[in-house]
Amino acid sequence: KNALKPGMVRNLNLFEPRWLKMIDRVTNCRSYVEWDTNNPPQFGCVHCTNKFYSAISIDGSEARYADIIFERVGALATMVALEEGRRPVSGDRKVNVAI
Repeated sequence: KNALKPGMVRNLNLFEPRWLKMIDRVTNCRSYVEWDTNNPPQFGCVHCTNKFYSAISIDGSEARYADIIFERVGALATMVALEEGRRPVSGDRKVNVAI
């Protein structure tokens, strides 16, 4: 929605498998208390100025197609906090991350 600017803190509430997998890879599956405070996990962010999703058929199965426009310059996000939890109804894993 808005580009990540220096000094800005943003909270991410992640529960979709693709985002949980990304966070696990960035942190090497280490918990927040195991991070080296001099070298916390980081990842790149780019601002998406426009996106359009539509349903398409691939080999007879419905799939989603995304047409996405990114800005050419990104930012490096530093993770400052991470809290693991469970979604209240389903019990599925969720992760709250402050960057």
